[in-house]
Amino acid sequence: MNNSVNITTRKKLHQHHQSLIPGLPDDIAQICLSHVQPLTLYSVSQSWRRLVYLPCFPPLLSIYSLLKPSKSEENSVEFTNFDPISAKLALTSSVAAWSTSPSPPPPPFVHLPSPLDSIGLEMGKMSGLNDGKFGREAIEAVGWRGKLCMVNVKGDATKEGIIYDIGSDTWQEMPEGMLVGWRGPAAAMEEEIIYTVDESKGALRKYDQGNDSWIEILENEMLNGAQHMVAAGVRVCVVSSGSDRIVVVDVVAEPPSLVVVESPVRF
Repeated sequence: MNNSVNITTRKKLHQHHQSLIPGLPDDIAQICLSHVQPLTLYSVSQSWRRLVYLPCFPPLLSIYSLLKPSKSEENSVEFTNFDPISAKLALTSSVAAWSTSPSPPPPPFVHLPSPLDSIGLEMGKMSGLNDGKFGREAIEAVGWRGKLCMVNVKGDATKEGIIYDIGSDTWQEMPEGMLVGWRGPAAAMEEEIIYTVDESKGALRKYDQGNDSWIEILENEMLNGAQHMVAAGVRVCVVSSGSDRIVVVDVVAEPPSLVVVESPVRF
């Protein structure tokens, strides 16, 4: 009796199974569909939509952010991620204080790497930098072509810059053109191209090493007062001072496109 019930159940499941691509085994179909844009897959059918979120599917870049509820206890923050496909912010975990460090979420989402993630720098083995100008405040180093680039003052103020060459373990002066145009937060795309936002003008620029100059990509008032930025997957994400939204710029589109990711209502 049990055997006949199991056989009947399996037959019903088989009848209701929808092949990803008719006539092809699902494993072969998954390989074929992995070359299609996730947004396209998401809009075709439920089976293709589910495929986008399977661990076997190429991971999607997602924005992760610590957001502070607008009405909450002091130091209360929540770790959220923005799903670029379904375009919704989903709560992944919560933390009670900044001292807590949540674990990175599992695939298919990936975190935007910091400059040191791929460089693999061992800080204890760096040669010393005896310059008090770079000890005034916390400095963000931007990983770029095997080097770490940094300036000693944030924002659009007069500053000095320096570069650490990881291969030679030496400190070098920052090229004049790079320093002059470094007028706000900066980030490197795959450690190949450095982007920066002129926080006073709201201008996004990329560095041209050959000419030691910055090329303007676009200017938009929503980039005014830029404080933080990351770059990955042909996009630059910028957060401005006092803003509750993330400005996302597609830097390879012609012309460059800009979209705004709003934070949840209660943040």
